[in-house]
Amino acid sequence: MKASELSGEASCYKRLFELSGDAMLLLDHKRIVDCNTATLKMLGFQEKEQLFSLHPSDLSPKLQADGRHSKEKSIEMIDKALEYGSLRFIWTHLRANGEEFPAEVLLTSIADKGKPLLHVTWRDLSEQRKNLQDLVLAKNVVENTSEGILITDKSSVIVDVNKAFCEITGYRKGEAIGKKSGFMKSERHSEEFYQALWEKLVKTGYWEGEIWDRHKSGYVYPKFLKINAIKDPYGMTEHYVGIFSDISEQKQNEQALQQLAFYDPLTDLANRRLFTDRLEQNIHLCARSNKRLAVFAIDLDKFKSINDAQGHLKGDQVLLAVAGRLQEHCSRKSDTIARMGGDEFMIIYQDIDSEKDVSHYAETLLESLRMSFDFGNQHVDLTGSLGISLYPKDAKNTQELISHSDIAMYQAKQKGGDRIEFYAQEVKDRLFQSIALEKEIKTSLEKNEFIPFYQPKVDIASGQVVGMEALARWKHAERGLISPAEFIPLAEESDLIIQISQQLLAQVCHLIKLPQFSRQEPYHIAINISARQLRSRGLFEDILDTIRTFEIDPQQIELEVTESMVMENMDIAIASLKLFRSVGMKIALDNFGTGYSSLSYLKTFPIDILKIDRSFIKDLSDKPDASDNMIVQAILTMAKSLGLNPSS
Repeated sequence: MKASELSGEASCYKRLFELSGDAMLLLDHKRIVDCNTATLKMLGFQEKEQLFSLHPSDLSPKLQADGRHSKEKSIEMIDKALEYGSLRFIWTHLRANGEEFPAEVLLTSIADKGKPLLHVTWRDLSEQRKNLQDLVLAKNVVENTSEGILITDKSSVIVDVNKAFCEITGYRKGEAIGKKSGFMKSERHSEEFYQALWEKLVKTGYWEGEIWDRHKSGYVYPKFLKINAIKDPYGMTEHYVGIFSDISEQKQNEQALQQLAFYDPLTDLANRRLFTDRLEQNIHLCARSNKRLAVFAIDLDKFKSINDAQGHLKGDQVLLAVAGRLQEHCSRKSDTIARMGGDEFMIIYQDIDSEKDVSHYAETLLESLRMSFDFGNQHVDLTGSLGISLYPKDAKNTQELISHSDIAMYQAKQKGGDRIEFYAQEVKDRLFQSIALEKEIKTSLEKNEFIPFYQPKVDIASGQVVGMEALARWKHAERGLISPAEFIPLAEESDLIIQISQQLLAQVCHLIKLPQFSRQEPYHIAINISARQLRSRGLFEDILDTIRTFEIDPQQIELEVTESMVMENMDIAIASLKLFRSVGMKIALDNFGTGYSSLSYLKTFPIDILKIDRSFIKDLSDKPDASDNMIVQAILTMAKSLGLNPSS
């Protein structure tokens, strides 16, 4: 029986049946005999006739959610509805395309002319279930996210928090709910900060930024906070949701990166980058306020010798001590101290009144650098060289101020160190000349323009030539012979002296190898070793390789070193000289009488020949009591007693 065939008393029911938005069906003898349009739409069928005579289980999957067979369970549900008059339950149905969906089913027993029928109402729960699932998922996400979440009402009273909130803040849920959201304020922010926050939040419905709050235990920590206003359908704010994360670790990483980027890792002083930035800012300030400043360039004298002799750990100890002295001396917060690299430091000295004030400050600074260190068997006295450039007198930009102070410092080192030099244009000109000369030396090395001039050594007793000393000369292609006094000091400041010495040694070995040079008593040819060579690693191997290449006897080579050179790095120098003596080479101590002239050192040095400085020889006279005569006689006596051969 269809709904349209019901008795006239049910005319209202007929209209309700057809026009209802809910799916409605009629069951007669447990078979579908009618349905409305909403049912077709829900199931995806085109015609009602497609459903007629079907049992409800025919529109269901084989099993229901509880695991029972749909056929068996549907019969049970229908019987109960007929017995009790109505029954409401949840059922899983199938659409025409095979898709399962949950439905709320209401079975109502009705009768027409005494014949029992079942009125069935289906309500599709797919959307409701999806919303519930979404709600559960959202709740789980909120509860399990690593970010803290708090929800407040429109008055900023906390109504809910998640687990991460409790973990980050230290407060339990019950301790937070009911309190104003600002109860964790750290007092690091001003009232103006919070006022601006709320003004933006009310105006735009959104705020985000870094904020400092106080943990329950009392410490203050940074967090990144986002606040959103939740509005009702009419646009009125109902709630606020705050989502935040503890960014303490991020802040620490940022600070560590900033430390690496702008500070020297050894001394914690500003590095070159930060120094340059601050100098740039200070120049702008001085330009606006018509003030002056000074830039100090500081370089430690003979620091490389300490590093080479004692190792980098001891060298670092010296650098730390220097950094400490500079920080003690430069107590003004406006001044900047930087380690530019190696043993070079720089200082920005602001608000200067006169050059006299700068000089006085520089003198006290230089004095603070005079330190002594005891490294076991070696005592080291440290000094520094200081160069100064002035703004705006010497330069008006960052790079030139730094460059000019460097030039002045370089001049101080050239004059022996432990002194102060102000920048001067003529010093810069000389530096450029040195740069040009260095370039010429490199070119001449490629052309083999450095040659030895030989000075004979004569035995006073026999008058015989017993050896020679090879002296470096520069035979320039255009300028002719260039004096050693012009190029040797510059070459000794770099590795160029090592290359020049290697070229001279090769030419000396070539001469010794010539047939006309051979004799029964072979000549000894002396070559000078520079301080830089003596400090360099591999000196022994380099010289021995050259000698072996020409297949000559090492005993024919004599090495000359000065007393001051050996004293710079005594342990390293003595070890190197012993290696040369082990293969038969002679060692001569040059310029004796002008340095330490210590008997205890002479006993320690592995030397064979003592060369008296020419300043004592050139003024010898016939008067036996003349001072030079007496000094020379004393040196000869001492050399004899020590088993050394005297020479001049």
